[in-house]
Amino acid sequence: QGRNKLVVNHLEKIIVTSDCASILKEIEVEHPAAKLLELAVQQQETECGDGTNLALMFAGELLTRTLDLMKTMGWRHKTDILEGYHLASTKLLDELLADSSSGGCVVGTLKHPASSPEALKELQEKVLKPVLGSKQYGTEDVLSDLVGQACQIVLKEGSMLQPESIRTVKILGGSVSQS
Repeated sequence: QGRNKLVVNHLEKIIVTSDCASILKEIEVEHPAAKLLELAVQQQETECGDGTNLALMFAGELLTRTLDLMKTMGWRHKTDILEGYHLASTKLLDELLADSSSGGCVVGTLKHPASSPEALKELQEKVLKPVLGSKQYGTEDVLSDLVGQACQIVLKEGSMLQPESIRTVKILGGSVSQS
């Protein structure tokens, strides 16, 4: 799927992964800006459980562009650059992430999956299958049904899903179709 990296940590443990959260857990980060990026990735992992590579790449690109701006404009204009980023974030939150009826980019919202079988089916089609397909290509149909059933068991209408409520177990010699 992506380019894997070979990481050898201080205990000489070898890890092959393309997940930046896993890589950052294994290395010691000392640079203050890199430490902030590490904290952003950890927060993304905690809040969403995914999207760590996007968070790191996006933040890294912002830092690169900021450095380019500072080289172009000079170090004295750092408040102008900061104000520009603040205006951009305000525009993003107010206009682009608004409802599509008000001209934003959010196409629609989903009903709570415990509210009806149709809401659960919509969740599976619009959210679970695409996400699982990016991680487990070819098994997204089986896995989306399993994840949907697990969510339905632990969710009550109006409540939020607690990731600790669902556990996965790997059985040696087993396959996804035996789940």
